[in-house]
Amino acid sequence: MTTKLTDTDLQILRACIHEKFGIGPDELANDVVLEDLDLDSLALIELSLTLQKRFGIVLAGDDITPQHTVGELADIVADAQAKAPR
Repeated sequence: MTTKLTDTDLQILRACIHEKFGIGPDELANDVVLEDLDLDSLALIELSLTLQKRFGIVLAGDDITPQHTVGELADIVADAQAKAPR
């Protein structure tokens, strides 16, 4: 079962992408594929580290791929939050 991010956390996720890569929030709809945002593997590693720090989660190196959508990324973050020690 997939956990969903709260609306606030989804906004934070989009803000992280915007601040790190200069991509406007209006370009970050849930169905947008990360690869279409020109986020290569190095950018995804940077994004992963940013999200880990911001959300206090642990992500494996292959958890985020260029083929994921923004919505799938939100689900990955939410699942990691659910697994994180409290």
